[in-house]
Amino acid sequence: MGISERKMREKEVRKKAIFDAAEKLFFARPYDAVSMDDIAEALELSKPTIYLYFQDKESLYLSIVERGYRILADMMYESVKNLDNGIEKLAAIGMSYHTFVITYPDYDRVLSTYRSGRFETLDQEKSEALCSVHRVLQEISTLNDDAIQAGIKDGTIRSDIDPVVLSILLSTFSTSVHNLNSWDMKRLESQGFSKEQFADEFINMMYNMMENPDHLVQRRTNRRKTGR
Repeated sequence: MGISERKMREKEVRKKAIFDAAEKLFFARPYDAVSMDDIAEALELSKPTIYLYFQDKESLYLSIVERGYRILADMMYESVKNLDNGIEKLAAIGMSYHTFVITYPDYDRVLSTYRSGRFETLDQEKSEALCSVHRVLQEISTLNDDAIQAGIKDGTIRSDIDPVVLSILLSTFSTSVHNLNSWDMKRLESQGFSKEQFADEFINMMYNMMENPDHLVQRRTNRRKTGR
């Protein structure tokens, strides 16, 4: 390994160490409770050294947001790769998000902070970190849109539904389902529902709302024939 390659590798190792330390702090505390001084102290580095690798606190946080969305996107891609029809793909995508929230609660909290709108004032042209987040979000949106279009084409999803409206509706509802306030959680619990059961009910309701009636009839007929 040459000198330049070794230096490049050392820089990558240092950047990852900064990222991992920051991620650990942001997982443990709210966004406003973490400073660049805290991150530098955790690594026993000077703050100027941190700025050699990350433009500012926002860029560092958005890099963590990007990682969270990348994990989610990869889970969604994996969930649909062996499915044939559109509505099954869409249901699998929804279940992937449900699984993500349960499996990666720290990332989910980070994504919730991002969705709060506090980074909307950043200039996208000057923030590569924000552009990177938007690229992954576009992948997720395209995956949803493609599943809806496929479902309309193969007859499993109603043709009178606007694909973009449905995609945004599902995204909005899905995040809301997993961010219930304490009052609504108490109401659910009083009826014997857990948060996970509520999410399952939501997916079933959305499935029934989207499904083409002709496909529903065919699905029920097939169930009777197979006895399932």
